[in-house]
Amino acid sequence: MPTVDISAADYAQFSSAASAAGLTVGQWLTGIGRARTLGGLDELWAATLRDLAGEVTSNQEQTYLRAARLTAIVEGVALVAVPDAFTRDVLEARLRPAIVEALRRRLGVPVQLAVRVDEQAAPQAGGPPVADDVQRYAEMLSRPEVAQQLAAVLAAARR
Repeated sequence: MPTVDISAADYAQFSSAASAAGLTVGQWLTGIGRARTLGGLDELWAATLRDLAGEVTSNQEQTYLRAARLTAIVEGVALVAVPDAFTRDVLEARLRPAIVEALRRRLGVPVQLAVRVDEQAAPQAGGPPVADDVQRYAEMLSRPEVAQQLAAVLAAARR
């Protein structure tokens, strides 16, 4: 196995992250290296989604998570691609803390989250086509009779 020389300052930084994860520095660096490979990102995201399944109990929010794809981890920033702006807004506004914490636990280091819209981003296999559902929902609500019915239902629910 090849060896890599790192500075004492880097070793100290990696050491605290490794200790927090219950690993040696070598194990931690190996794990991070695997997670940053292309296939590793998919595996890391799948594991993160499994971790989040217990925390994110809303089927709707789980659907938005399944529509997202981890595309890179660069200098402590996890870049996630989503198929539309609405999904991006949900991840950023409601799910960011849970995602960041789940990734931190997996990687053993703090991470930040950047979410970008990539219309080519496809949901994971088996996941519903979120962009199509959002589009159909928006089209349905644009019809005045549907909007009036929805307003009546919401008004009745508030009573």
